[in-house]
Amino acid sequence: MKFSYSWLKSLLPLTESPEDLAEKLTMAGLEVESIDSIGTCIEGITTGKIESISPHPNADKLVITSVSDGKNSHQIVTGAKNISVGDIIPVSLPGSVVASGMKLKQTALRGVDSFGMLCSETECGITDESEGIWILPSDTPLGVDFVEYAILKDSILDIAILPNRGDCQSIWGLAREIAAITGETLSLPKVSVSSTDIKHSYSVQSQSSHCPLYIGRYISSINKAPTPLWMKRRLELCGIRPISLIVDVTNYVLLETGHPLHAFDDAKCASKSISIIESTKKHSLTTLDSQKRSCQEGQLLICEGNTPVALAGIMGAENTEVSPDTSAIFLEAAYFTPHIIRRSATLSGLRTDSSSRFEKGTNIETTELASQRAAMLLQELGQATVSNHVITCKDNTHELFKSKSLPFDINQLNSFLGSNHNENSIKTLLTTLGFTIKNKQISIPSWRREDISDWPCIAEEIARLKGFDSIPSTLPTQHIIQDQDSLELTLTRSSEDFFVHNGFTQLNTYPMVSEDDIKHCKLSTDLSQYGLANPISPELAVLRPSLLPSFLRIISHHSARQQHDCAFVEVGSHFNDNNEEHVLAFCLTGSPYENTASPDQRSIAENSPFIHLQSLLQRLEAQLGYSFTLSFDSPDSWHHPVQFQHFSIGNINLGSLALVHPSISSQFNIHHPLAFGHLSLTRLASIVATPKQYRHFSSFPSTRRDIACCVPKSLSYAEILSHIHTYKHKSVVDIGIFDLFESEKLGPDNKSIGIYLIYQDLKQTLADEKVNKAHQRLCDQLVKQLPLTIR
Repeated sequence: MKFSYSWLKSLLPLTESPEDLAEKLTMAGLEVESIDSIGTCIEGITTGKIESISPHPNADKLVITSVSDGKNSHQIVTGAKNISVGDIIPVSLPGSVVASGMKLKQTALRGVDSFGMLCSETECGITDESEGIWILPSDTPLGVDFVEYAILKDSILDIAILPNRGDCQSIWGLAREIAAITGETLSLPKVSVSSTDIKHSYSVQSQSSHCPLYIGRYISSINKAPTPLWMKRRLELCGIRPISLIVDVTNYVLLETGHPLHAFDDAKCASKSISIIESTKKHSLTTLDSQKRSCQEGQLLICEGNTPVALAGIMGAENTEVSPDTSAIFLEAAYFTPHIIRRSATLSGLRTDSSSRFEKGTNIETTELASQRAAMLLQELGQATVSNHVITCKDNTHELFKSKSLPFDINQLNSFLGSNHNENSIKTLLTTLGFTIKNKQISIPSWRREDISDWPCIAEEIARLKGFDSIPSTLPTQHIIQDQDSLELTLTRSSEDFFVHNGFTQLNTYPMVSEDDIKHCKLSTDLSQYGLANPISPELAVLRPSLLPSFLRIISHHSARQQHDCAFVEVGSHFNDNNEEHVLAFCLTGSPYENTASPDQRSIAENSPFIHLQSLLQRLEAQLGYSFTLSFDSPDSWHHPVQFQHFSIGNINLGSLALVHPSISSQFNIHHPLAFGHLSLTRLASIVATPKQYRHFSSFPSTRRDIACCVPKSLSYAEILSHIHTYKHKSVVDIGIFDLFESEKLGPDNKSIGIYLIYQDLKQTLADEKVNKAHQRLCDQLVKQLPLTIR
């Protein structure tokens, strides 16, 4: 937000340079993002009146003028075409400097001496281009310092106003803050209005709790006077284009007090009945920017009769727009709650100077002051008549009309800050900011009631204005709290590190996805419960029930750019059964190895991402200290019908790993095998892990036994392995496959699997008889439990 240094200086005697002031404001929490210096080199421009114009004897396109500065007359030769006798114009006399940096001196033009230059807006630094000499209003005094009079030299501070500091969105508010920082005395203009007993037929009715205060003022007999130069310049310096006296006054008061106003043309208001409503049906209106806008349900509207005449707090409509010929207005000054204006501006796609101030919060007690200030300026500049019949629609029960106070204890504040400020200096500082301290209670000013909530907020005000450097550095007197990480956080770090060390890339995706992505993944979710009321975009409209859609969207993006080798991991949130869970999700497509010795090796790697992730998951569970139970029943909607597995501990389902069904991956234009797994860390953290213990290796020899069995092709090795783990002897230390083949003798639906088991004891050499007995018992259980035969 832009602020004029010269405007601030008119309210308090600043001795700091703009740069020093910017540093102090930044240290006080009001970050100055930039300083734009205007007209730094301009000097010596004054004002003069053209007394005569005569032809140049040696040039048809030049004329000789006599210009009076109120004391002396100066001969100036010019080629301007838009001047006439009696015009008041800016004049650069010898020794002065114009915006381009050129220093004026006496010179001869085609044989005639010229003692200066008639200036256009370009020479004054107002615009880059101009059509002629700048003709000033007829009441402009002669011989004045035009650089100061027209504010040709200034510094513009661009300040980032924080969302909780709506009180600093105005010149007066920022000047109050600067007064507290510098200790200077603030001097604000006195506001007084001379009212006349003029009857009018306006009435106001508020039908919304989001407008607790609405003030309407009838102002008539406004002259068609131009906006004075000083007001135009202040508006321009703050980034607002001057339009007409009425509009410029409302904009000027907006910058001055921070409170938006709106003027309705009295001649265009037929019923004179103003109402504030929350739209219950779709309305349309054409706003002042000539754009036709549709109003959504719940938006706050200002209506005249049954016709919408403004988007409340944002922008008025063309149907009641004031024009240069307007002589009577109904002036609106109101307070609208921040969140309703923010929502309305977002729905309309329209953010204005007015809406930005209402969104951050305006001072409800400044509403009447802003209305009076605008009426006073219209009286002074346009000789307007102000009716004393002011319409006020007010909800006295609203929270903002109630005073607010907090306990004040200087010892508590100093203890909290670690400072030793004396009570008198603190009281002086806080009084400058508008606080009132009495009987150990501090009253919060109206413009800070929504910001200051408890006594630590008072401590913050003291710290930022006194300066954090004023707090002495001391060693802590309390013991440092040795906080312990939660088990879920430990699992998160360990699992992320594990996958990163195995070549996976971490993702950080939004927890929202599109409805289409959920449907493509065949996931079920309650859109009415998990759909966002006001999504950023349709692509981020629903809280995801799984991280799968997010992963598929990222892999699709990579695949479209010929990046088919993807290994991703993320710990993110998914939402199911009214719960948010933290989930470890991981996926693999393409080859997990950057370099392979042969095309055959790469082909094997690319076509077995599921097996590779299985291996990683087994190592992960061992590292985390858990032992998962695998199951192979009921594939999920996105699972491959064969290559999938669920894992759990006891009755707690932890997640699953599967090859993504080709019909789903193809929806995202992914045509390579893709394996995806997810593990609920929230659920896993509720289970106590088996503590890791050191176990020495055996010094006794091992022995090997093999099982060659004929099994149906539908029976997976994982299911056989699960039964082996259930019935194996405790001395089995390793299990694996050594052979797998199919033949005509076995039949088209069977295959042969060769499985080895390594037996080893930590305390003794195992006898063959004991090993054979244990091995036979395992074989008998496998034949009994599974549809296989031992060969």
